This record gives sequence, structure tokens and C-alpha cells, in this order.
Amino acid sequence: KLGEPIIVVDFIGLTDDTTFYELPKIVSGIVALQSKIIFPYNAILKGIEGKVYVSVDLDSLGKIENCKLVKGIDPECDNAAIEGIKKQIFVPAKRKGVPVKDTFAIMAVSYTHLRAHETVLDLVCRLLLEKKKTHMLQSGIAL
Repeated sequence: KLGEPIIVVDFIGLTDDTTFYELPKIVSGIVALQSKIIFPYNAILKGIEGKVYVSVDLDSLGKIENCKLVKGIDPECDNAAIEGIKKQIFVPAKRKGVPVKDTFAIMAVSYTHLRAHETVLDLVCRLLLEKKKTHMLQSGIAL
């Protein structure tokens, strides 16, 4: 529905080298994590949108040791993202097949609303385009 609050979670690994390193996994997948994060009512009323970036440290059993805000948009959204991530269960990262303690990733939690004349597919394309632009800017590629 128009104006409906939508939460999208993106998993950003800190390494591309997966030869000897296996990234942690979210038990039950990204949809399970998304269902644990709420869109605060006051943020919906204020029309707040944006991405909350959260760093996650896991122990060798996949339990969260530390979950901290890297970049936020609003105190309520920031806290909701952190609390939702803390409720999630993970499979730990592995090096050469052995589970390891690691700061593994940053979760990017996007808070957004469906806009006028926008389908869900349009929304997905908009979010993917924003992600691509962010990656290009971080890589020093001119737009």
C-alpha cells in the first residue's frame, strides 16, 4: 500500500576473499532477520527514511558479542535496528573449515516507504540503484 513502511536488510561482508574464509550465515535467512526489526511508529509519522549501518561481532559459536551503530538516521530507528539484529541467530564465520570469532559484517537496514505510483518492483530497483551508487562512490568511480 502507498506509504507503507518497508524494511530491507543488506548483508555487507568485510572481505571478498572466500578462498579460506567462509562468511557467517543468518539462520533462517535474511527474511527472518527483517521480520525481527521494527519500523518505529514515530519514525513512520515523521516520514523518516534512510539506512542504519550496524557492525556485528560474532564469537566462534555464532553468538553476538558486540553489535554497534556505525552510522544512523534517527535514534529510534537506530535502536530498533540494533535490537532486531541482536535477536537473530547466526552460523559463525569459518577459516579453513574451523569456526572463528570475527567482526564479520555490517548490516545495512533500510527504512523506506512505498511512494506514489511505485510498485514493489520499482522499490527494489530504487534500493538496488542506491546501493550501486554508494558502492561506486566508495570505490572512487565518478557518477
